[in-house]
Amino acid sequence: LQTPALKVAVNKNGSFKLSWGKVTGAEKYELYIKQANGSYKLMKTTTATSFTTAVAAKGKTYSYKIRAVTSKNKNATSNYCKVVSAKRK
Repeated sequence: LQTPALKVAVNKNGSFKLSWGKVTGAEKYELYIKQANGSYKLMKTTTATSFTTAVAAKGKTYSYKIRAVTSKNKNATSNYCKVVSAKRK
């Protein structure tokens, strides 16, 4: 599967809008968030091509990555995209 390209925008209310392009053959997308210890945790599995997070803490940087998944073949996942970060001002 092709690697999705993740983009992030900060909404007026302080939440983040994560969006990515549709990947041919993908059935769903796994969105990960970086935790304080540096590891990534699965935050959301979705069939959509965007996701709005909860309102973020001010001044804290959040990092996200995503990959495309298909159930036709359990091993058919894309690579993780380049990590994107966002910070609420």
